[in-house]
Formats: sequence, structure tokens, C-alpha cells
Amino acid sequence: MAEHRKQFDGSPILTFRIALERTDAASVTVLRSKLEAAGVEILHSSDRSIDARGTKEAIESALDTRVVDRNNHLAFDPPKIDAGSEGKESATAYFPRKPDFY
Repeated sequence: MAEHRKQFDGSPILTFRIALERTDAASVTVLRSKLEAAGVEILHSSDRSIDARGTKEAIESALDTRVVDRNNHLAFDPPKIDAGSEGKESATAYFPRKPDFY
């Protein structure tokens, strides 16, 4: 879920997910390294996805994308990101919506 916590400097902390199109442990390792180098915290990862959180600036820097507001919901622009060490794999980055069944 797209959490909006505040970091010490007042920057919101955003929680997001990256889903690979197919299972690829090597691509997840490459993405984890990029995210961690930018200061993004990895919450969970598998061979097909990563859940993480960080500031907007750190996320944009690590994934070479922009975080934008679309209809009062955060989104990545573009949502497709390069996930492979050789640029062959792609993944989708997104901010999960809160469930609306409460």
C-alpha cells in the first residue's frame, strides 16, 4: 500500500512494488542493488517482485522514472522499467492501492 510516512527531513516515504514479467532472480538482484545504492529500503523480495520504500527522489533516481499524481493516486511515469543487467528484462513499478472493502 502506498504509505506516506515522513522522513526526518520532512520528505514523504513512499511504499511501492516492482513486478517482473517473469521469474528472474538475476534481474531482482540487479534491481535490489540499484535501489539499495540510492537509499531505498527493501521490505521483501522474491524471484519475481520487490516491495520497497523510500523518498520520491531516491526512487526516481534508482529506477530512472518519475513519480506523478494521477487522479489522486501516485503512479510511475513510465511504469515500465529496465530490470535486467543487459536491458533485456522489463518490469512494472506501481504503488498498490489500499483495499476498498473496509
